[in-house]
Amino acid sequence: MDLPRAKSPDQPPAYSDIVNLPSSSRDILPPTALTITGSTISADSIPLYRLSNDIQSLSQKISSVLFERVEPAHAQPSPAPFPEKAPPEFSPSPAPAPTQTTPLLYLVHPLHAQYRTDLPAYYLTSLSHSMPGNIRLATTKSRLPGHKPEFSALLYRGTDAKSQPLFDDNEDKTQQQHGQLLFGAKTKNWAGAGRYRWVDGEGREVAVEKDIGGRGNVTSEDGVKKLVVTAPIQRGLRDALVAAWMLRVWFERAESKEAKREALDALTPAQASVADMKYLKSTVALAGVGGGGC
Repeated sequence: MDLPRAKSPDQPPAYSDIVNLPSSSRDILPPTALTITGSTISADSIPLYRLSNDIQSLSQKISSVLFERVEPAHAQPSPAPFPEKAPPEFSPSPAPAPTQTTPLLYLVHPLHAQYRTDLPAYYLTSLSHSMPGNIRLATTKSRLPGHKPEFSALLYRGTDAKSQPLFDDNEDKTQQQHGQLLFGAKTKNWAGAGRYRWVDGEGREVAVEKDIGGRGNVTSEDGVKKLVVTAPIQRGLRDALVAAWMLRVWFERAESKEAKREALDALTPAQASVADMKYLKSTVALAGVGGGGC
């Protein structure tokens, strides 16, 4: 698929023909560094986004998380002035600036996603007219040994949380043919200790993941996850980029060995027996393939 080219490296990607963002989401935002602490995503300690749950410690029983933009609230009446003669120790602390939230998307990982064919395993559904549409996070195993999975955020323009279907599943075409590539993410293990680098549909870098206080690895549990947006970007596209980043972090959490064991432990004995049997069959099948050349 031919994607429009940006006119200059100093300008944001020419996505207007792809996503058709409303005017309220076309504001150009400068590069910035975002950190996730609990359920809040901030830049320079200023909250910009909020999640309904902490993605990094999410229970396997939760299948959807609300993603909201945090913005300054409308002007509020000024509080009554404090008496001028009050002792310094009684001076009130400055009140935090009032904020309001705007629901943008739902991050979704359906329960028992590995056994389902009706929905993608990880996706975003649009809740706001400021968003371009539903987004599916496709994963591809790297062909290079030691490399982590690659991700593609595929946009289904004009869809939202009420669309039926959420994604156009035509059996004659692949999801990639239906979804337009909005962002891609992959690692370079020899540069950056496996950190993910995000690019737009034209292959231009838009962001890089980093780890603060960890061992240099973005998956390090002792570090704080950080997304450094490295290029100017439209507001609506940054919203989608940050949400896709959070969905990738959810994938990392949900597909870990610890999370899979937690999910298995949560099953009833009958369900666990079925899951173990499926695992056993897949192991036997692989063993048969491996022994076919003997």
